[in-house]
Amino acid sequence: MTIPRKTLMPLHENYRGLDHKIDQMVIPDLDPNGKEQALCADQTPTIPNFTGELFLDIQTTSAKSIIEKAHKRINGINTVYDVLDISSRKYLISGDDDSVLKRELEFFADHNSKQAEDTREKAPKKGYLPVRIYKMSENEEEPFDNLQKAVKTSSILIIEGLCDVIGLKRKAFTLRELLKAMPEYKVNVSRQIPEPPEVNMLTVYDKKLEEKSQGWRANAIQHDVSLESFVDYYETSTASSIRALQSVKACPDNAESIIDTLQKELKNASLPLPRKYHIHPDATVIAFGTNIDINPENKYHKLKRQLKNVEKLPKFLRPTKDGDLMDHVPEILAGINTLQVYAKVPGVKTYPHIENGSLESVNVNLGPGNSVWYSVPLEYSAKLQELASEKMSSREKEEFFKQGYWPNEEECISRGIPIQKFIQRPFDTVYVGVGTYHWVVATGFTIQIAWNVASKCFRQLAMVAITHDHYLANKYTSLIPIEPMIWNMVRNKTDIDDKLKRLVKGMLCRSLANCKFEIDYVEKHNIRKVPIQKTHGFAPIERCHKCDVIVFNLLPTDTRPNVYCFQCLKPNNIDVVYQRYSIKKLSDFYDSVHLY
Repeated sequence: MTIPRKTLMPLHENYRGLDHKIDQMVIPDLDPNGKEQALCADQTPTIPNFTGELFLDIQTTSAKSIIEKAHKRINGINTVYDVLDISSRKYLISGDDDSVLKRELEFFADHNSKQAEDTREKAPKKGYLPVRIYKMSENEEEPFDNLQKAVKTSSILIIEGLCDVIGLKRKAFTLRELLKAMPEYKVNVSRQIPEPPEVNMLTVYDKKLEEKSQGWRANAIQHDVSLESFVDYYETSTASSIRALQSVKACPDNAESIIDTLQKELKNASLPLPRKYHIHPDATVIAFGTNIDINPENKYHKLKRQLKNVEKLPKFLRPTKDGDLMDHVPEILAGINTLQVYAKVPGVKTYPHIENGSLESVNVNLGPGNSVWYSVPLEYSAKLQELASEKMSSREKEEFFKQGYWPNEEECISRGIPIQKFIQRPFDTVYVGVGTYHWVVATGFTIQIAWNVASKCFRQLAMVAITHDHYLANKYTSLIPIEPMIWNMVRNKTDIDDKLKRLVKGMLCRSLANCKFEIDYVEKHNIRKVPIQKTHGFAPIERCHKCDVIVFNLLPTDTRPNVYCFQCLKPNNIDVVYQRYSIKKLSDFYDSVHLY
């Protein structure tokens, strides 16, 4: 629903009505009568959690005092911060009531045009929440000021006209152009059987090849193919579909036979599947070209045209900009701080997800087809996750973030979960707000470009911290290197406001205490520890060779040497531990952050 550009959303100063709850999760008030310590069952270092109680006042406690308190951790007692409460972090976050929903429904009702012919301008059915449309004009003075306010206060937003205002060139992102730039590229494809959004049948069958409904469960087949093979498939499928459409228009009486011919052509054009999968012999298995990386640091790719187009965006919409959170992450995180291209054919689905670390994201539809989007605001994310978990087996629940599923709209609404449902048309830009769950189905052939936005603000870093612990509670590894990022913010002397500074210092406190425990653990087990030198060849950010968790300050290695975390490499298998920073250096960084 189109809202005037200067109009602010309800509760624009209290995102989704959750700001106080978010505050208390990451920078809780110190309780003078509360706990003073936590018992730690695991005597092996893990990555720190960033939610829960702190047992000290970060405003008055020095790094030296933190180090002294952290020394008790080697005896199984944490006197700096509480252990991760898995039960409370199992689901992301929930609102206390429906007050935000009611306010927004009233807000949209006040702006509803009952005479509107465009379905996106009409009030949706009961149980659905309208989506704000922000229409841009090339003649508008200072066109991005109001847009920036709109995206930061919406759970999800459609931006019309952005591509025209900045002069984005669609041709730069056609598959043929990408193939010219990356002739050797391998693309990951998601193989699915096309079906309407309200239908969810088995893609992979048992040996009986029986077709049956699978509730919410979804299981696409993933494999890699050459970009050249995928481009041939995509262009052949597109051409066959266009011919069929033109033939039906010319001879509607022959529609049935034309569609039969099209089905055969699409099946013949299909990419081969890995042999281990059982697929119904009559099924046409489509291919979704996911995550085609536009990597600015890959010297073998000629991507100047694509990167130049991204630079046309206003700074607050770019994948990485000077001063944002990702500016302090010295590595490429595909799709997070770089752009990715998605090539869709009719029927392909993107399953429900939040962005990594609950970051915001941008998705531009370059056409020519449409996509149907569904989303759930942040305050209902826990309800959606809980309902999705009920549809899963015990094993699937253990790997919640690795499971694909496709929600039933009616079931969501009956559980009090509002759905935002809308069509993304060619050249529409969708801005996804912090922590918004969303899922998408393509209804036409379309190329889309997408990336994350990591704003340097309290709310975004707080949600990164909350999501980090949410991942830990669900045995999932975060891609965002949160410890290197926050320490680099201090090393780089980043200018931040007082509230964000307090959050950063609280997170540094937990990290510093954990670094001290790691050192005590290494010394207790008489493991050799040496300072890292440039000649050692370690990357600025290292991950465990086995579980992919971020390894921040102490890098345990085997004889090869591969880097592991302490959980995956036991003391008797550690050859040497490499140390990035001394405790003295980290303490100096910590004490340089002054709160007022």
